[in-house]
Amino acid sequence: PATVTRPRTIRSRARARDGARLRATSSWSRRCLLPASVLLGDGKFRSTNDRRIGQGRTTTALSVFLACLKGDGLRRKADGVLYAVRGDLDSLNCMGDPLLAATLANAPGSWHEGGMTTVQQIAVVGGGAWGTALAQTLRLAERDVTLWARNEALVAEIATKHSNSKYLPGIALDQGLRVTTDLAAVSHAGIVLLVTPAQETRRMAGLLKPLLKAGTPVVICSKGLEQATGKTLVDVLHEALPQIIPAVLSGPSFAADVVRGLPAAVTLACSDSTLGQKLAETLGYKNFRIYWTDDVTGVQLGGSVKNVLAIAAGIVSGRGLGASAHAALVTRGAAELRRFGEALGARPETMLGLSGLGDLLLTCGSLQSRNMSLGHALGQGRTLVEILGARHSVSEGVMTAAAVASQAKARGIDMPISTAVAGIVSGRVDIDTVIDALLTRPFKAED
Repeated sequence: PATVTRPRTIRSRARARDGARLRATSSWSRRCLLPASVLLGDGKFRSTNDRRIGQGRTTTALSVFLACLKGDGLRRKADGVLYAVRGDLDSLNCMGDPLLAATLANAPGSWHEGGMTTVQQIAVVGGGAWGTALAQTLRLAERDVTLWARNEALVAEIATKHSNSKYLPGIALDQGLRVTTDLAAVSHAGIVLLVTPAQETRRMAGLLKPLLKAGTPVVICSKGLEQATGKTLVDVLHEALPQIIPAVLSGPSFAADVVRGLPAAVTLACSDSTLGQKLAETLGYKNFRIYWTDDVTGVQLGGSVKNVLAIAAGIVSGRGLGASAHAALVTRGAAELRRFGEALGARPETMLGLSGLGDLLLTCGSLQSRNMSLGHALGQGRTLVEILGARHSVSEGVMTAAAVASQAKARGIDMPISTAVAGIVSGRVDIDTVIDALLTRPFKAED
């Protein structure tokens, strides 16, 4: 981290990446109290008048300091400076200089009226497979990341061995990934990714409420509806965490692929399109492409219903009903997804996009999917209790099925596959009875 050897007044010319410039003029001086020397990433001290560290540029350590705050490419060479000022910007005396104050206000972790910088402190809440994969992805994108998990043994392993063998065996995690069991650590974040199970969303929101500042973006990365109420997770956050700005990240992406840096594309939904774009640009990088939309409802419904349909696809596979039956199941499932989305106000193009059809195809096409593999095991004759008891990860479709079926019944939406899955996982009907009932439905025009 940056080290203050002796504070002194410095006259500076520095250029900031986001278009703001600090100019020393003949009429008055721009003064501030800043470190006289900084410790760079190579472990060597450089004084503020040292012009050798600019990678071919004529620059001083002060300009590197300011460039770090603005997300300049030099940040990779002066990472220590970034960490030193985190959470302590108010202690820097800008001597009334408005432009310098504006630069410091744009520092990582701060949100302001004018928008956000490209470098942000990001907190990931949830240390399971997907939470860890997202944290690793953000480190690959050179973001400043803190991962929260409740399991002390897991946190110790990530911190010391840089691995998460319980959820992502064989994966080496970035050594710069910070991890903690202290939920209060998220209070310093400019962006929070909520990656706990869908049914835990309301409880976690209650824990986060006293920690998060008004206007903090909270990105929901779980997929499902609240079982008890049938509400979307954004609606849950509106009720339980009203001071934040909710967004949703969803799409066809397996944690095992994303954590290794393999290419994937997802959708980020936010009712504020401008903020959605900024979030997408901050959270994404070349191998994790993020498209943005303001169709929050559509993105949530796509991720929720496809998990239910994936259980059905797994049952078809486990029962050995063949590739033709699988294709029919996925196609008719897509029709259910579209009908459900339209009834609840989603846009048709969202249902056909990454978070809808894209995620449906992935989740119904691979036993890497927790929901499809659960359905496969059910189709082979194993009980739900037996399957869930042997798993570390949550299969969201089990809990979401009842909420989807209840919403469909209340709104008069024809969703025979989703309703059948709800009956199977609840234990009300057996698989063979359900299959026979679906196959003997009256013939109808395709919709």
